[in-house]
Amino acid sequence: MTTIESLTQEQWDDLFHNFESLRESNNIAWCDIKKALEIVGVSVAGHEIRDLIGQPRNWLNLTEFNDLYMRAKDMKDTTKAIRKALLLKHSEDVKSFTVGKNDTDTRHSVSKAEERGFTLWINKRLGHDTELQNEILPIDPSIDGQLYQRCKNGILLCKLVNVASPDTIDERSINRGAALKNVFNVHENLTLAVNSAASIGCCVVNTGPEDIMQGKRHIVLGLIWQLIRRGLVDTITLNKHGELLALLHDGENAEDLAAMKPEELLMRWVNYHLHRAGCDRRITNFNSDLADSVVYAHLMEQIVLRYNTW
Repeated sequence: MTTIESLTQEQWDDLFHNFESLRESNNIAWCDIKKALEIVGVSVAGHEIRDLIGQPRNWLNLTEFNDLYMRAKDMKDTTKAIRKALLLKHSEDVKSFTVGKNDTDTRHSVSKAEERGFTLWINKRLGHDTELQNEILPIDPSIDGQLYQRCKNGILLCKLVNVASPDTIDERSINRGAALKNVFNVHENLTLAVNSAASIGCCVVNTGPEDIMQGKRHIVLGLIWQLIRRGLVDTITLNKHGELLALLHDGENAEDLAAMKPEELLMRWVNYHLHRAGCDRRITNFNSDLADSVVYAHLMEQIVLRYNTW
């Protein structure tokens, strides 16, 4: 742990030069504390100062201000260390690759955690499909690029479309076996997969058969995620889960819930459990509102601990 040093004589000189109250009484007025900390190199918000000091007071003497400086600097240094660790972890999780053959071609990044997560989901969800066994599944998440290689003939993607929305594709129309030696038939499979994904609401702008055949990871991974998400979210309906009636607000009826989008129902379900947990947080999106994992912690307590006694 780094030891935080007290204010140096040079820093004190700067403070005495800037604040008349210091020169006259060796005290710093409450209204000057934020500026004084900035002068000695520590920028903190007003609420952070209140958290560090506690009850507001009119003045801080030299000892009190020095103690505040050391605690504020320690807080900021700790925050920087945490951010650095998070950035390092993020950089370790991100895999970069170049699209094209030249050094000047575009570089893209994908998350290794997402690759692994999607791969395991595919293995579990389609592992029973005898047609995919051996040649396509299971996919080994530890082998770099295997996921994208297994998507290149279009069969797996067509199967994923039908997982997301059953019977969207008549699987008799998928080219298989020896027919896949002809690149035209592979292209036909991929076109079928992409067009079918679009028909069930996936965004396939700038996604073509050639992108998948070339193994453009960010495009393939983006398409897979949309299919997984569609398959998961579309099960959140009042018809399939009558218990969602517990989410009704005062003055609402079942028709109001039935008219809500699956994402809206999921968000209301999350906020319902946050309320039951006594948490003041509420979410309005599935991105920034979940970033610090506090909401996940409350949900885990509600869902797991409430219904298990071990």
